[in-house]
Amino acid sequence: MKTTLEDRVHKIISSEDSCRAIIEVRKTKNSHPRVIAVICPLDSTSHTECALFTFKSRVFSSKLMIRNIVPILMDFKAELLGDGQFEISFQKKNKLKKVGYVCQDVAFLGSFLQTLLNAQQIASSCKFDTLSVATGKSHAWVLARYSEEDQAIKHVYNIIQMNVTGKLSTQDGFSRTASGANAQLSIDPIIVSFLTGAARSEWIHRQLMQREDEFTELRPVSVKICSWNVGAVQGPVSASQLQQWLGKDNDCDLISVGLQEVVKLNTNALMVKESSSESRAWLEAISSAIGVPDKYMVLVSRQYVGIYHFLAARRELLVNGVIRDVQCKAAGCGILGQFGNKGAISIRATVYNSGICFVCSHLAAGKTQVERRNFDQMEISRRTIFSNSTRGLVYQPSTNAAVDTPTIKSDLHQLSSSSLSSNDGSSIGPDGGNYSEYYPTDVPATIEGHDIIFWYGDLNYRIEAGRQRVLELIQGGSLEELYNLDQLFQQRMEGNVFLGYKETRPNFLPTYKYDAGTDDYDTSEKQRAPAWCDRILWNCKRGSCKQEHYARHELTASDHRPVSAKFNLEVTRVLTDKLSQVGEQVSRSLDHMDNQCTPNVELDIKSINFYDVHYRCTQKQSAMLRNTGQVFVHYRFILDFLKENSAKRWLSIEPRYGLLMPGESRSITFKVRVGDEAARVLRGIKQELQETLVLQVEGGNTLFVSITARCLATAYGRGLDELVTHRYPIRYSGIHVDGKSGKVMPLPKEVWRLAGAIFERGLKDDNIFLKYGEPKELLEIRECVDTGAPFADHLAPASFAAALIQLLRSLPNPVIPPEVRVECVKQHQSKERCFRILSQMPPINLSVLVYLVSLLRELLKHREENKLSPETLALIFSAVLMYPETVDLSVDDPSSEGELMTISDDIEPRADLTKEQAILLHLLRSDG
Repeated sequence: MKTTLEDRVHKIISSEDSCRAIIEVRKTKNSHPRVIAVICPLDSTSHTECALFTFKSRVFSSKLMIRNIVPILMDFKAELLGDGQFEISFQKKNKLKKVGYVCQDVAFLGSFLQTLLNAQQIASSCKFDTLSVATGKSHAWVLARYSEEDQAIKHVYNIIQMNVTGKLSTQDGFSRTASGANAQLSIDPIIVSFLTGAARSEWIHRQLMQREDEFTELRPVSVKICSWNVGAVQGPVSASQLQQWLGKDNDCDLISVGLQEVVKLNTNALMVKESSSESRAWLEAISSAIGVPDKYMVLVSRQYVGIYHFLAARRELLVNGVIRDVQCKAAGCGILGQFGNKGAISIRATVYNSGICFVCSHLAAGKTQVERRNFDQMEISRRTIFSNSTRGLVYQPSTNAAVDTPTIKSDLHQLSSSSLSSNDGSSIGPDGGNYSEYYPTDVPATIEGHDIIFWYGDLNYRIEAGRQRVLELIQGGSLEELYNLDQLFQQRMEGNVFLGYKETRPNFLPTYKYDAGTDDYDTSEKQRAPAWCDRILWNCKRGSCKQEHYARHELTASDHRPVSAKFNLEVTRVLTDKLSQVGEQVSRSLDHMDNQCTPNVELDIKSINFYDVHYRCTQKQSAMLRNTGQVFVHYRFILDFLKENSAKRWLSIEPRYGLLMPGESRSITFKVRVGDEAARVLRGIKQELQETLVLQVEGGNTLFVSITARCLATAYGRGLDELVTHRYPIRYSGIHVDGKSGKVMPLPKEVWRLAGAIFERGLKDDNIFLKYGEPKELLEIRECVDTGAPFADHLAPASFAAALIQLLRSLPNPVIPPEVRVECVKQHQSKERCFRILSQMPPINLSVLVYLVSLLRELLKHREENKLSPETLALIFSAVLMYPETVDLSVDDPSSEGELMTISDDIEPRADLTKEQAILLHLLRSDG
């Protein structure tokens, strides 16, 4: 097979990065060829940060080496000159640098330049500039992965450095005092002074925050929150009913409306993403009810499967620049822990200078699913990542930047992120104040990073009492006693969920479950107990937030009653003139701190050992880091990303970097979690992962920490061809190995045991593959699989289903190999041709496929009891057995503590998976 340019590039760059576009060029028509590529990270937090890599070939070799890297920032430009010639330009050491290239393959040049243009436009919208790179708010991955220490074996000869203005270049900032393995790295003093400058900025910011009252004022803002599970009613309710719920004469500054189940939650609904006829109808109805566009403007209208989230603001607030940086993100946590039948839509906005986040969520249903609801709330918080926030300000000496008039970019009354901006790209504050002389703080753009958070929706927490007891308490008016039995209240009091959030005790009746169209609680066969499923909580970390009312409304179209709450906030507004005065005072006081002491830190432990580490279970240990010097220090832990068992697969450090004042101590948490990637490198008797961390202090000492994780052998992460060589449980693989004698089993015993358990216990279990596997039960089942112990009677069928899917998804290669999948996809309309192609698979893969399909067919024989359909099973197992290209299995976050089921965070149900589903449907519907 011929190696492509992209293959050659992917061999040299980090596995955490991806190549968006690539082309071969020359400096002149007769010069040696080079390769240039647009590279970006795979992770969701920085995938918008692109860089232009230049590669050249090694002498007498086809291998590439990285020559230089240029981050694509706001000032980056690419221009087509004609005849295959083009030019790129960027700032380097405060000077404009231009580089010209010639491309002989003109057919691909246009698309490559378009990719560069798109990357530059993203950089402009996200305000990626020299400063964001210098402060680590963007492109931190470049230095983290491609410094000479990390990339020596990848032949990086010209090392990326940061000069005093924060530019990335390839000058001699780093030099080698020797060659080979004993080479030592010396750092140019100008870089040291720059890094010290970054620490100075953070110190100034801390001082400013302590004196925040001197340059800020509190401004009142009113917010109305409305939430309703509409139960997929046919069209919005009448205008009068909407006004009864939303308010006829609203005087609130912001109105947020969150709906759940705007569409019926079936397999087809999983394909709905951002819009449907139902959500558009709700948008029109809500807009009309509150007075859009005369009184209000719509900031966001977004659907994610069954969830719909709407946010509007008073028109004058937008015109005056009070509201800006509006962003919207969705996160699914439904079927298999990922699909959007359950999940959240989060909207964030900056109001004056405070960050406010609105989270509309629909959590797992069922009285027994308390732990799952708790887990989903934490997963939504973890996985919702906004682009760079501008909540706080750090003072920087004035540059006398001109003040431009703010403009509003709108489309059908919807504002995108960073919606208010000046013509030169600098930030515009309330009342037209220009903040271009200040730097944004390094505040994580997560839900919990905001000043005020509202979290609401159908949270689905129930009441820990039987139906009769609940009805007795309702009829007796004992709502306080009933609230004490509420699952959400109990879980919050125990510190298990919604940490830091508040809720006023409801003084209204439970909002669920009614017979739709009546005032009667559930009279169906299930006779569900009433519960306060629909809730509104808030968390105020800065400023103030007072609730004015909390009520339910008597709209009977759904089996839920809607709720609403009004809040009066006091948010922060920065007074720029006073900020400038205080900033100058703080800066002058820092200038007097002329201390030449070398930064120095101590870590109270030099080695950390983790024992009996289970697959997909997190272990933690802590160490105390202390600043023993006379000056503040910036520290950073460095991981070696190039080793075969790279620590990025199983180790995380929190916080990985930070600032310590003299005498200050900080607890550092080391987390070990063996996921699929790490499990795949564990072989033989010695089930051990090792890493030596480098603790680097800017301008100071360097420490080394040895991390060892002794793991329990597991079948998860091993290939089918290896599993069939072990007749005995994998935990004893060092004692009994039959592979050398050539004896193999026709089927991995692990697949046989799990599938057998489903056959014996779960054929009639309701939606067995759509339920959640309990984390504790999953651990117990995996232990039984790895040790050969019998399965306990209490284990639920759904947990066996989840454990089987986990095992299949952990395989290094899918049951249906990629080359077979590609050929089947081409012939997906022909059952006979698909079967002929599948029959040519390796015997072990074919045996596993036949066995699993037999299990699924048995399940379908009981579809009346288990509610499963061929389409549902095809949707799930197309991702499990084939790893379609839209499924990303490369990232396994070691910082995650939850049981994430089996599908990675990046998989979403897409229309382009239908060909794989068609292949599975052929197998499930065949009589042969």
